[in-house]
Amino acid sequence: MAVNRYLPHVLVLPEDEATRSLAVGFNDQATGQMQVLNPAGGWPHVLQTFQDRYIAYLNQYSDGHIVLLIDFDDVHVERFSKFQGAIPALVAARVYVLGATTEAEVLRNATGLKYGVLGADLAKECRGGVFSLWTCPQLQDNQPELARLVANVKPFLFTA
Repeated sequence: MAVNRYLPHVLVLPEDEATRSLAVGFNDQATGQMQVLNPAGGWPHVLQTFQDRYIAYLNQYSDGHIVLLIDFDDVHVERFSKFQGAIPALVAARVYVLGATTEAEVLRNATGLKYGVLGADLAKECRGGVFSLWTCPQLQDNQPELARLVANVKPFLFTA
């Protein structure tokens, strides 16, 4: 479902089908405006698509936020730095880079939950403010980005 670009909203640009499934599960729990985009086809394509399409989008729509949902493939610091270096300062406050330390498949196996259920449970934690799954080893590197994301989008994404 498309969002109203003139109201506060979140776009999610997933790396692959696994991360898309997580985002769809998360979106099922959101009561505000969130749109899960088509998978980009790998983390380099997430970065390129963001640069080619969504920097201009964020400049045009000041109420838009975007989550770049990737796998960090055990190189979190390097990959996160690469993404941070590509995000212009004018939109940086509305761009979030999140993902599993290795791969979404490893996260799914570690939790024993299907992607949709896992995504829904992660959303419930964001809505409720009690973080258990978000602190598991596969997601613990996301804490600073998660804190920013929740602070910025919770007021309109979880309205009920």
